[in-house]
Amino acid sequence: MTETKHCGEPTFHLMLLGLMAFFLVSCHRNETKPYSQWTEVQKRNYFVDSFAYVTGSGKYFELVGQDSGKLFGSFIRHQYPDLHTTYYMDPLPYALEEEYIDTTRLDSSREWIRFIVYSFFDLPYSLVLERRAGRTYLTTKLTDGRGLYHTGQLILTSKQVVPDSLTESVFRTIDSLNFWRLQGDTSCHGGTDGSEWSIEAVLHAKYNRVERWAPEGCGDSVTRRLAELGNQLAAACDLPTLIRACDKRRPGLTIKRR
Repeated sequence: MTETKHCGEPTFHLMLLGLMAFFLVSCHRNETKPYSQWTEVQKRNYFVDSFAYVTGSGKYFELVGQDSGKLFGSFIRHQYPDLHTTYYMDPLPYALEEEYIDTTRLDSSREWIRFIVYSFFDLPYSLVLERRAGRTYLTTKLTDGRGLYHTGQLILTSKQVVPDSLTESVFRTIDSLNFWRLQGDTSCHGGTDGSEWSIEAVLHAKYNRVERWAPEGCGDSVTRRLAELGNQLAAACDLPTLIRACDKRRPGLTIKRR
Protein backbone atom coordinates (compact mmCIF):
# COMPACT_ATOMS: atom_id res chain seq x y z
CA MET A 1 0.00 0.00 0.00
CA THR A 2 1.32 3.39 -0.87
CA GLU A 3 1.14 6.01 1.87
CA THR A 4 -0.08 9.35 0.67
CA LYS A 5 1.54 12.33 2.37
CA HIS A 6 -0.20 15.69 2.18
CA CYS A 7 2.49 18.32 2.11
CA GLY A 8 0.13 21.04 3.31
CA GLU A 9 -0.63 19.41 6.64
CA PRO A 10 2.60 20.27 8.51
CA THR A 11 2.47 23.78 7.12
CA PHE A 12 -1.13 24.17 8.25
CA HIS A 13 -0.30 23.03 11.79
CA LEU A 14 2.65 25.40 11.98
CA MET A 15 0.48 28.28 10.82
CA LEU A 16 -2.14 27.41 13.40
CA LEU A 17 0.43 27.35 16.19
CA GLY A 18 1.84 30.65 14.98
CA LEU A 19 -1.58 32.29 15.01
CA MET A 20 -2.27 31.01 18.52
CA ALA A 21 1.05 32.39 19.75
CA PHE A 22 0.35 35.73 18.07
CA PHE A 23 -3.06 36.09 19.74
CA LEU A 24 -1.69 35.11 23.15
CA VAL A 25 1.06 37.74 22.92
CA SER A 26 -1.41 40.32 21.64
CA CYS A 27 -3.80 39.69 24.51
CA HIS A 28 -0.96 39.91 27.01
CA ARG A 29 0.23 43.20 25.55
CA ASN A 30 -3.27 44.64 25.55
CA GLU A 31 -3.62 43.83 29.24
CA THR A 32 -0.24 45.12 30.42
CA LYS A 33 0.59 47.97 28.08
CA PRO A 34 -1.90 50.54 29.44
CA TYR A 35 -0.85 49.70 33.03
CA SER A 36 2.80 50.31 32.23
CA GLN A 37 2.09 53.60 30.49
CA TRP A 38 0.07 55.30 33.21
CA THR A 39 0.74 58.97 33.81
CA GLU A 40 1.85 60.11 37.26
CA VAL A 41 -1.67 61.42 37.92
CA GLN A 42 -3.15 58.00 37.05
CA LYS A 43 -0.69 56.29 39.38
CA ARG A 44 -1.57 58.66 42.21
CA ASN A 45 -5.29 58.18 41.65
CA TYR A 46 -4.85 54.41 41.65
CA PHE A 47 -3.01 54.64 44.96
CA VAL A 48 -5.83 56.66 46.52
CA ASP A 49 -8.50 54.27 45.23
CA SER A 50 -6.64 51.03 46.05
CA PHE A 51 -4.39 51.67 49.05
CA ALA A 52 -4.75 55.02 50.83
CA TYR A 53 -7.88 54.16 52.83
CA VAL A 54 -7.54 50.38 53.02
CA THR A 55 -6.46 48.85 56.33
CA GLY A 56 -2.69 48.46 56.18
CA SER A 57 -2.57 50.38 52.86
CA GLY A 58 -1.23 47.31 51.07
CA LYS A 59 1.88 47.01 53.23
CA TYR A 60 1.26 43.46 54.41
CA PHE A 61 -0.45 40.27 53.29
CA GLU A 62 -3.78 40.14 55.09
CA LEU A 63 -4.53 36.54 54.20
CA VAL A 64 -2.44 33.59 53.14
CA GLY A 65 -2.65 33.34 49.38
CA GLN A 66 -3.76 36.95 48.92
CA ASP A 67 -3.30 38.36 45.42
CA SER A 68 0.15 39.99 45.33
CA GLY A 69 -1.34 42.68 43.09
CA LYS A 70 -3.06 44.06 46.19
CA LEU A 71 0.31 44.75 47.79
CA PHE A 72 1.73 48.26 47.61
CA GLY A 73 5.20 46.82 46.93
CA SER A 74 3.94 45.13 43.76
CA PHE A 75 2.43 48.43 42.62
CA ILE A 76 5.75 50.23 43.12
CA ARG A 77 7.74 47.54 41.34
CA HIS A 78 5.46 47.67 38.30
CA GLN A 79 5.08 51.42 38.08
CA TYR A 80 8.63 52.46 39.00
CA PRO A 81 10.84 49.62 37.74
CA ASP A 82 14.01 51.75 37.74
CA LEU A 83 13.71 52.70 41.41
CA HIS A 84 16.25 50.99 43.68
CA THR A 85 15.31 51.48 47.31
CA THR A 86 15.24 49.22 50.34
CA TYR A 87 11.83 50.31 51.66
CA TYR A 88 9.64 50.09 48.57
CA MET A 89 7.05 48.12 50.58
CA ASP A 90 6.32 51.17 52.78
CA PRO A 91 3.35 53.14 51.39
CA LEU A 92 3.59 56.16 53.71
CA PRO A 93 6.29 58.07 51.78
CA TYR A 94 4.15 57.67 48.66
CA ALA A 95 1.05 58.95 50.48
CA LEU A 96 3.09 61.97 51.63
CA GLU A 97 4.28 62.46 48.03
CA GLU A 98 7.82 62.09 49.30
CA GLU A 99 10.69 60.61 47.35
CA TYR A 100 12.12 57.14 47.87
CA ILE A 101 15.88 57.48 48.07
CA ASP A 102 17.57 55.50 45.31
CA THR A 103 20.77 54.27 46.94
CA THR A 104 22.38 53.67 43.52
CA ARG A 105 22.15 57.38 42.66
CA LEU A 106 23.25 59.31 45.71
CA ASP A 107 24.09 62.97 45.13
CA SER A 108 27.51 63.75 46.61
CA SER A 109 26.54 67.39 47.18
CA ARG A 110 23.25 66.73 48.95
CA GLU A 111 22.59 67.72 52.59
CA TRP A 112 19.22 66.30 53.57
CA ILE A 113 17.49 64.65 56.51
CA ARG A 114 13.92 63.38 56.83
CA PHE A 115 11.72 62.21 59.69
CA ILE A 116 8.53 60.31 58.84
CA VAL A 117 6.23 59.58 61.76
CA TYR A 118 3.29 57.20 61.69
CA SER A 119 1.39 57.52 64.96
CA PHE A 120 -1.41 55.35 66.29
CA PHE A 121 -3.70 58.29 67.00
CA ASP A 122 -2.41 61.36 65.13
CA LEU A 123 -2.09 62.29 61.49
CA PRO A 124 1.00 60.88 59.73
CA TYR A 125 3.61 63.52 58.90
CA SER A 126 7.06 64.12 57.47
CA LEU A 127 9.70 66.71 58.32
CA VAL A 128 12.44 67.35 55.75
CA LEU A 129 15.42 69.59 56.39
CA GLU A 130 17.57 70.32 53.33
CA ARG A 131 20.26 72.85 52.45
CA ARG A 132 20.35 73.92 48.81
CA ALA A 133 22.27 76.76 47.17
CA GLY A 134 23.24 78.25 50.52
CA ARG A 135 19.70 78.26 51.96
CA THR A 136 18.06 75.82 54.36
CA TYR A 137 14.45 74.73 53.92
CA LEU A 138 12.17 72.89 56.30
CA THR A 139 9.25 71.15 54.58
CA THR A 140 6.36 69.73 56.57
CA LYS A 141 3.72 67.41 55.11
CA LEU A 142 0.59 65.83 56.57
CA THR A 143 -1.84 63.22 55.29
CA ASP A 144 -5.42 62.55 56.39
CA GLY A 145 -4.52 59.00 57.44
CA ARG A 146 -5.61 57.68 60.78
CA GLY A 147 -3.22 55.97 63.13
CA LEU A 148 -1.44 52.91 61.85
CA TYR A 149 -4.61 51.78 60.08
CA HIS A 150 -4.17 53.54 56.74
CA THR A 151 -1.93 56.19 55.20
CA GLY A 152 -4.56 58.48 53.70
CA GLN A 153 -3.32 61.02 51.16
CA LEU A 154 -1.48 64.34 51.26
CA ILE A 155 -3.56 67.25 52.58
CA LEU A 156 -0.95 69.82 53.60
CA THR A 157 2.51 70.95 52.52
CA SER A 158 4.27 73.77 54.34
CA LYS A 159 7.73 75.03 53.34
CA GLN A 160 9.79 77.62 55.17
CA VAL A 161 13.31 78.99 55.22
CA VAL A 162 15.09 78.34 58.51
CA PRO A 163 18.44 79.54 59.85
CA ASP A 164 21.43 77.74 58.41
CA SER A 165 22.63 77.24 61.97
CA LEU A 166 19.80 74.72 62.42
CA THR A 167 21.20 72.55 59.63
CA GLU A 168 24.72 72.79 61.02
CA SER A 169 23.50 71.76 64.46
CA VAL A 170 21.39 68.84 63.16
CA PHE A 171 24.14 67.37 61.00
CA ARG A 172 26.78 67.84 63.69
CA THR A 173 24.56 65.84 66.01
CA ILE A 174 23.94 63.17 63.36
CA ASP A 175 27.67 62.74 62.88
CA SER A 176 28.35 62.65 66.62
CA LEU A 177 25.80 59.83 66.98
CA ASN A 178 27.58 57.87 64.23
CA PHE A 179 24.24 57.77 62.45
CA TRP A 180 25.77 56.42 59.25
CA ARG A 181 26.53 53.10 60.97
CA LEU A 182 23.37 52.81 63.06
CA GLN A 183 21.13 49.77 62.73
CA GLY A 184 18.24 48.59 64.89
CA ASP A 185 17.87 49.46 68.56
CA THR A 186 17.57 46.11 70.34
CA SER A 187 16.80 47.75 73.67
CA CYS A 188 13.29 48.68 72.50
CA HIS A 189 10.82 45.92 71.67
CA GLY A 190 7.90 47.98 70.40
CA GLY A 191 4.44 48.15 71.90
CA THR A 192 0.75 48.57 71.27
CA ASP A 193 0.48 52.33 71.74
CA GLY A 194 3.02 54.64 70.19
CA SER A 195 4.43 55.68 66.84
CA GLU A 196 6.75 54.38 64.14
CA TRP A 197 9.58 56.70 63.17
CA SER A 198 11.67 56.53 60.03
CA ILE A 199 14.84 58.64 60.15
CA GLU A 200 16.76 58.97 56.90
CA ALA A 201 19.65 61.18 55.86
CA VAL A 202 22.01 61.93 52.98
CA LEU A 203 25.18 63.92 53.54
CA HIS A 204 27.83 64.11 50.81
CA ALA A 205 26.99 60.60 49.51
CA LYS A 206 26.83 59.13 53.01
CA TYR A 207 23.44 57.54 53.58
CA ASN A 208 21.47 55.63 56.18
CA ARG A 209 17.90 54.98 57.19
CA VAL A 210 16.76 53.59 60.53
CA GLU A 211 13.38 52.84 62.06
CA ARG A 212 12.46 53.40 65.68
CA TRP A 213 9.41 52.73 67.83
CA ALA A 214 8.25 55.64 70.04
CA PRO A 215 11.84 56.92 70.35
CA GLU A 216 11.00 59.61 72.90
CA GLY A 217 10.51 56.97 75.55
CA CYS A 218 11.73 53.65 74.19
CA GLY A 219 15.30 52.83 73.28
CA ASP A 220 18.86 53.75 74.13
CA SER A 221 20.42 57.19 74.50
CA VAL A 222 21.15 57.47 70.77
CA THR A 223 17.52 56.74 69.92
CA ARG A 224 16.36 59.36 72.43
CA ARG A 225 18.72 61.90 70.88
CA LEU A 226 17.32 61.20 67.40
CA ALA A 227 13.84 61.82 68.79
CA GLU A 228 15.03 65.15 70.19
CA LEU A 229 16.23 66.17 66.73
CA GLY A 230 12.84 65.31 65.25
CA ASN A 231 11.06 67.25 67.96
CA GLN A 232 13.39 70.18 67.36
CA LEU A 233 12.25 70.32 63.72
CA ALA A 234 8.63 69.86 64.79
CA ALA A 235 8.94 72.88 67.06
CA ALA A 236 10.52 74.95 64.28
CA CYS A 237 7.44 74.46 62.07
CA ASP A 238 4.91 74.54 64.94
CA LEU A 239 3.76 71.03 64.05
CA PRO A 240 1.10 70.69 66.81
CA THR A 241 -0.77 73.70 65.40
CA LEU A 242 -0.65 72.25 61.88
CA ILE A 243 -1.95 68.90 63.09
CA ARG A 244 -4.84 70.51 64.95
CA ALA A 245 -5.75 72.57 61.88
CA CYS A 246 -5.66 69.54 59.58
CA ASP A 247 -7.39 66.98 61.77
CA LYS A 248 -10.27 65.86 59.54
CA ARG A 249 -12.49 65.10 62.53
CA ARG A 250 -12.76 68.80 63.26
CA PRO A 251 -15.67 70.58 61.52
CA GLY A 252 -15.07 73.07 58.74
CA LEU A 253 -12.02 71.44 57.16
CA THR A 254 -12.08 70.59 53.48
CA ILE A 255 -9.88 67.58 52.73
CA LYS A 256 -8.07 67.69 49.41
CA ARG A 257 -9.21 64.91 47.09
CA ARG A 258 -7.88 64.10 43.66
